[in-house]
Amino acid sequence: MELEGKKIAVLGVGREGRALADYFKRHHIVADFLEQNENASVEEITNNGFSVLLGENAFDGLSKYDIVFRSPGISPHHPALCSYRGTLTSLTRLFFDLWPGKIVAVTGTKGKGTTASLIKAILDQSSLQSVLLGNIGIADLTVADNASGNDWAVVELSSFQLMGLGVSPDIAVMLDVGEEHLDYHASLVEYREAKLEIMRHQKKNDWLVITGENSLLNKAQVLAKGRILKVFGDIKATPGAPALWWQDDSLFSNIGEKEKIMPLSDVTINQPHNRLNVAAAVAVAKVLGVDNKAICRAVKNFKGLPLRLEEVANIGGILFVNDSASTNPNTTIAAIKAYTQGPLILLVGGKNKGLDYSALVRELSLARNIKMVYLFGALGRELTLLFEDVKNKIKFTVVSTLAEALQQTKKIAKSGDTVLFSPGAASFDQFANYIVRGQQFNKLIYEHFSR
Repeated sequence: MELEGKKIAVLGVGREGRALADYFKRHHIVADFLEQNENASVEEITNNGFSVLLGENAFDGLSKYDIVFRSPGISPHHPALCSYRGTLTSLTRLFFDLWPGKIVAVTGTKGKGTTASLIKAILDQSSLQSVLLGNIGIADLTVADNASGNDWAVVELSSFQLMGLGVSPDIAVMLDVGEEHLDYHASLVEYREAKLEIMRHQKKNDWLVITGENSLLNKAQVLAKGRILKVFGDIKATPGAPALWWQDDSLFSNIGEKEKIMPLSDVTINQPHNRLNVAAAVAVAKVLGVDNKAICRAVKNFKGLPLRLEEVANIGGILFVNDSASTNPNTTIAAIKAYTQGPLILLVGGKNKGLDYSALVRELSLARNIKMVYLFGALGRELTLLFEDVKNKIKFTVVSTLAEALQQTKKIAKSGDTVLFSPGAASFDQFANYIVRGQQFNKLIYEHFSR
């Protein structure tokens, strides 16, 4: 992408906007930064010598720019962008253009952060040099300046980043795709089409690693120009080649000849939903020729990511699990299935993103170990009617805040119980982000239960 001599605007001054400002300064590229939030912090960008226009009308007049960089939080459906006729791009696309080596990118409705991190951990055990980028990695284009053609970038990509990307990685990983971000996307169809962008532009020697029961499998197979490698959970029959699958508590591969890679007992993050994540990460490693000893070593040492089914405390025999990264009902369903032994107290709530929660309520009504469900925040009020329909099967209480939910939990929790904080919704009704929400949960645990 040629930037010199172009009139450039960057929409948004958040994480990616700051990374672009840093890159533009190093390469003497002129750009204007536009931000509609009048209270946004702009000091880092202005200190780099760039002008920032703040206010609700900041995006007016985009027609004078040759190139507009869109931050992920700004929808392509924004009225100012719908009429824009220049080049609409992003930091993600710029990174793809600049990176001199190979790229493996991971997407999916859930599990992409864990999978990308495990891929990086496996590569760290091999002779391959790599960096981790995207939502959970670093948003810093300096890594492209300093990389070589032999380096690998492991990139976690959301649907926001994939929309209109126009390029695909050498290895694309597509985990299960359900419903998510319907407050951002115009429809579920648009969300799914954004996910397919990760493999839409691949070449014949590229790889697509995809879950075998993915809702987009059939369409991906039609679109695929490269090679496809499927990964499966616990299945009985050997799948067609090439594939990786879990069978009889072991992970197998038939890329070439059939082989057993590792037993489930060697996997630290061995919850049912994480088995697919592990299989996908190992599939990438097998494609890259990483030996099984390095793979097993990395998987055995990988303990997962913070705020993703993180067992943060055991106080008086009560286990506290922090799954604040859960922002949709499917992740909460997966969390419930991970804790089927012993009484379970579930904390659910936050801001709905236009998602359907009927499957979560149905799953809870079938579970045999649910002691109580506390519904908090904006979502808690919305779910009341759904829970009323199954009130004879599920005990639930609606509260205002997470703090109140834990106050109530203290009254009923006993030794042997598990308190599972898996909100299943966005945090923005009461918290800045899911990280702050998770930190608050940890803080409240010790305030209420350590006394």
